[in-house]
Order: sequence, then C-alpha cells, then structure tokens
Amino acid sequence: MASSKTSLERQIATWLVTRIKDETLLDAIEGRASIDVASNSFSDASVIPSFGFDHLSRRANVRAAATVLKNLTLLDVVAVDKSISLTTGEVLRPDVLCFNAESRTLVVFEIKRDKLTERQAITELAGYEQELRNALPFLGDFDINFVVLSTQWDTLLEHAVSNFNTWSGKSCLALKVSAERHPFELACHIPDAWQLRGGIGLPDEALQSVDLCLYEDGNAESDDDDVPPEILTAINVIARSGDRHDSHGFLMLWRDCADYGNGQWALTLCGVDPFAMHEWCNKRGLPTRASKLTEYLSKRGSDLAGNAPSAIFKIAKEAFPLFSEKYRPEFENLFSWEEKLSLIRRRAIPVHFEFWGVLGDYAREFVCHTMVRNRYLPYIQHNGLDWSDPAVALPLIGIMCGDIPFHGGVIRCRDAWSVGVTLGLHEALSQIADADDAEEKKLQPLLRWTLLESLRAGVEMAEIYRTAAEVTEPMPTLSSKAAARTTSARALAEWVEEHLIGKDHRVHQLCFEIGRKGAIFFSSWLDKTERNAFVRAHGTALAEPLRKALRGLLAKKELDDLDLAGMPALRRFLGTLRTAAGSDLGDASPLDIIPAETLLAAFRDHGIEGLDEMIPAVLHTVAPLTGLAIDWEGMRESIRKVFESGCRWPAVFLSQNGSFGVGEVDHTFRTLLPPVRDPSLEVYFVDEKAIAHVAAKMTWPELEELLGRPTLSD
Repeated sequence: MASSKTSLERQIATWLVTRIKDETLLDAIEGRASIDVASNSFSDASVIPSFGFDHLSRRANVRAAATVLKNLTLLDVVAVDKSISLTTGEVLRPDVLCFNAESRTLVVFEIKRDKLTERQAITELAGYEQELRNALPFLGDFDINFVVLSTQWDTLLEHAVSNFNTWSGKSCLALKVSAERHPFELACHIPDAWQLRGGIGLPDEALQSVDLCLYEDGNAESDDDDVPPEILTAINVIARSGDRHDSHGFLMLWRDCADYGNGQWALTLCGVDPFAMHEWCNKRGLPTRASKLTEYLSKRGSDLAGNAPSAIFKIAKEAFPLFSEKYRPEFENLFSWEEKLSLIRRRAIPVHFEFWGVLGDYAREFVCHTMVRNRYLPYIQHNGLDWSDPAVALPLIGIMCGDIPFHGGVIRCRDAWSVGVTLGLHEALSQIADADDAEEKKLQPLLRWTLLESLRAGVEMAEIYRTAAEVTEPMPTLSSKAAARTTSARALAEWVEEHLIGKDHRVHQLCFEIGRKGAIFFSSWLDKTERNAFVRAHGTALAEPLRKALRGLLAKKELDDLDLAGMPALRRFLGTLRTAAGSDLGDASPLDIIPAETLLAAFRDHGIEGLDEMIPAVLHTVAPLTGLAIDWEGMRESIRKVFESGCRWPAVFLSQNGSFGVGEVDHTFRTLLPPVRDPSLEVYFVDEKAIAHVAAKMTWPELEELLGRPTLSD
C-alpha cells in the first residue's frame, strides 16, 4: 500500500530506528519485569500446570510478548517504510522491517497513532507476513515476530492482536506509546480481550464423542495386543489434521472385548463443542452482557448444543485411505464423553490416546513439566510414558474437566466416600476374578478401568502424603498383576482409612468404609440388576453402621444447633428420611424402620452432600510455600472481572496443594463479611492451607507481602 504516514508516525518511526541501531530499544520498553513474572508463573517448576480456558488468552499474549522481547536486540534494519513486494505494481510498506541474525527471526514493526489507523493494523501485518513467506517459503511462526506500537488501544485492536496470538499461533508484542513526552516512552501492553466466563474445566456436555469402528472381514480375534502400525499412522494423521484445522479434542483407541466384538479395534473421537460451552457458561458461569449474538444462541441453544463438532468427522476422514486398506471404518454412537464411558467400560480395553489443539498443547506441556515427571506422575519418567498411555491420559482428561479426586488436597465426606467406592469396586472385582477364570475373562475390560480409576485417585492421595505432616506412613502401591491385585487394593484401602483420613475423623472414615463395602451398590459402572442383587444380599449389614452414626449426627439436639436454611442437601436428606420413616427423626426408632436400600440410596443422593454441610473437611498441616511465581497483574485483572460480573466478594484462593485460583467467597459467609468496595485496592484471601479455612480482606500490597512477591528489575 502507498505510504500515508502522518508526521507523528514518522517521528516515532525515526526515533524507533535510532533506538534499534543504538541497541537501546529494549531498555526503552517499560513493563518487561511484569512480563517476566507472568511468563515464569506459567512454567513454575513447583506448581502442576493447570488447565483453565479463562486464562488461555492471557497466557498466549504473555508468551508472545516474552518471545518477541527476546528478539529485540542485535537487529539489522532491513527496510524503513519501503515496499517489500516481489510483484511489480504492488506496494507493501511495513513501517520498519528488521532481522535478528542470531535467532534468524524477522521482526515487523507497525506504528499506529489513532483509532482510524488501528483498524488497518492486523490486515497490514497479515499482508506483510504473506509477502515475507513469498520471499522465504516455509517460514514458520517462530521465524516472524510482530510489534504493534499504538498511542491508543481500542477494543478492535485489542481483540485482533489477542486473536492473533491466542488462536493463530503468532508472536505479536503490543506496545503502548506515550507520544506526549519526548523522547517517546514505550510500555508493554497485554491485550485484554477475553471475557471471564468462570470456568474451571470442560463440562461433560461440552465433550461430545463419536465412535469410529474398524470392522475387519473374517475372524479378527488375535492374541497380539500390539497396535497395528497402520492404525498408529492413521491416529497421527488425525491428530496433525486437528492441529492444522484448529480443532480441539482427543481420541481413545480401544479393543472391543464384547462377545461379538471379536477383538475389533475402535476409536472414540471426542471434540469440544463450542455451543455446549456457551450454554454451560450462560447457566453456571459469570454473567455477561447480552448481545444479538448471545440472544440468537440462547434461542437456538437446545438445537445447537450437545452435538459432536463437525471437525472431528472431517479430520477423521483424512485417515480413511489408511484405514480402508484393511478395515471398514464406520461412524457410530454419538454421546458425551461420560455417557460413552458408561456404555463401553464393560467391553472396551483402552490402549492408546492422542490429543490435538489446545488440549494437545496442554498434554505436551503437562508431560514435559519437571514437577509432573519428578513428583506428580513419576511413572512417566520411570516407565518412559507419555500422554498416549491410558495411565497418563485419563488423569490428564480429569484435570481438563476439573474432575480431580480430593480437589485442592482437601478430604471432604464426598471425597472419602467416592474414593471408597472407587477402591472398593476394584477390590471386589479383583476378588471375583481371582475366584473364577471365566469371570476374570469377562471382567477384563472393567478391571482395567477400575485399576485406572484407582490409579487416578492414588495420584492425588500420593500428593497429600508428600505434603501433609500428619501422614507419615508410606502409601502402598497398586498392582496390575493377577497374583497381587486384590491384596494391593486391600492394603491401599486400609492405608486410606487409617493414615490418610486418620482416627481423628470418624465421620470421614465412616463415609470411606461405607463407600468401599457398598461399592457394588453405589457404583454407576454396574447395571441395576447387579446393584439390586448386592443390596438384597448385603444391604442390612451395610446400612447398620450408617444407622448408628446417623442416630448421633441427626439427633434433635444436634439439628437444633444447625442453620438448616443454608444446608439444602441436608434438608433434602432429612426430608427423604422422614418420608421413608413416616415420622420425625427425633428418636432412634424411625431410622430403624427405614429399609436398608432406601437409606443407602438417600445417603448416596443427598446424605453425603449433607454431611459436607455439617462436618468440616479433613485438613492437614502443610509446609509454607516459598519462591512462588505468581502472575499478579493477571490475578488483579481476573478479580476486577469477577467484581464487574456482579460479585462483591471476589477472592484469591490458596489450596492445600499449593495451587492458586480466583473466585468468590462462599455464599454462607457473605452475610458475615463486608463486601469489597474497590477491587483495584482490596480483595479477599481464602487460605485453605490453614487447619481451618481462613477468609480475610486485605489490600493487594498486603497479599503480595504475605505470599512473597519476587522483584525483577527492567
């Protein structure tokens, strides 16, 4: 395009070129320290990488800024307001084009002075990038850096640069120019284009799946468990296509062991449904301003949400030429991820996983992280595993979905009961398999799933053991070997009850033990016939310790001391029991006449949540955190957005396991605590590392001093 630079833009360009040639450009940029702190917080070796879609944009913008800043020294000036077009008659004039010979990186500078010229910025950068690739075919995204200097950053430019970095994989540094002062001043600017939605993970309804069954003519039964090489090649084709088309998802390769499955191979492809994400955010996330787009999506939400993204069909079809050489590939069974698992656990043995898009980026970051390899999942390093192994992939998917046993390192009644069900089911099925070879063959897929789920719980229990002063007895390990699987499961369950929970927490021990002994009834992994047969045979004995405990916990004098208005789950539990007993629960007799199955079902549906409303969680003494790298600017920005969404008790949370989060003070405490008036000055800090949860309002400097803010100089 022809040059139309204003006097101010020419002045900034002249000053910029002088700085580049004098090797003083980097020194002239303020705010580099905050970029370093934020960037370091993302790769902090002492904290397990978290998955939160609310922070994708900030992370991408910070990383892009950090990347470009490293390439702003040793620059050769290639062109200043001169056309770089290779075609006669075309004019493409970047304000300044430089080359870093050390990193072999081209750096394009574009200067904007007002809203009118800002609108052209990304269009111009895209045009310059194309011409650079014309001159240098196969340039990668790392080979081209962009710097946008602007006196004003309006909404359109903020969103354009943020999209450039977050979803297009570019590296663009945003700089704010103070043109009123001479010499000019530059400051790092992190585009603020993401609307905080309040999501901590991917909800189940957003993970929609389809099976790709690989039918093979003739008898496909084989004792060879190795994955055929053509299937592995096809999986790589699918994943790379997913990356290339900016799709986001994963796949699971499994072997069908059902009676008519004959060992056939199948893939379950799972993609993130953006329409379901919108529906979930609207119902459960932070409120946002309505627009014509959101109004349209709300009207069509039920029609659009809950379907497998079309992208997963398209990327899978790219591998059909490979599949078709040996198999007949057919799409079948569209369900959400959790629904799919409930249907195939009895028949499918998971063998191999692959991830792509944002989920693939997180999987690779997770597996490469020092703390994950050395401490959180040490078997990755010991056994040479990666995200493709089910023992790594399933914990990964759990983290992505926010489904983490003992979330935050805290043991609640529901956690104790749920892990009791998990370990108890694996223990019970192992005992059945040990007693009968025919049953062992039928249970092989389900035993694999119960082992993997127990391993997922074991990962979090091992974290508590490593950090809690009260837990000193080493944690037993699970075994997949037939000769040791039952005894190892029993030893781990006993350790959980005696050492992880401990005798000082009898209610939590009871929840764990009821879950463990009643796992066959409580688990949704078994069918109704199996659960009913178990409760008919063992329900009376299983319900007796629960009746005994409830007599004390639900005695009238105990209930009179409770504020039931703030305990909805407990109210539902009491209502169910009163209906079943036909009378009040003030004495022992009504509990005794409630049928065992009714009592156990009510405990599963409402009682566990009700106990969590009554009984404090098991908290352990953990060592103080030191040397944390915290993205303070990002945290302040998130708190501001929580406040602007309507919450007047925004809070920074520190969990038992050392992870940080942003959210709201629990509603039960809001009547006791004064609201935050100005989130730029003050915030609530909820310390879950304390023996009892502590919520305190403090200023940002006080919070930074408490947690230890590192100091970096520009």
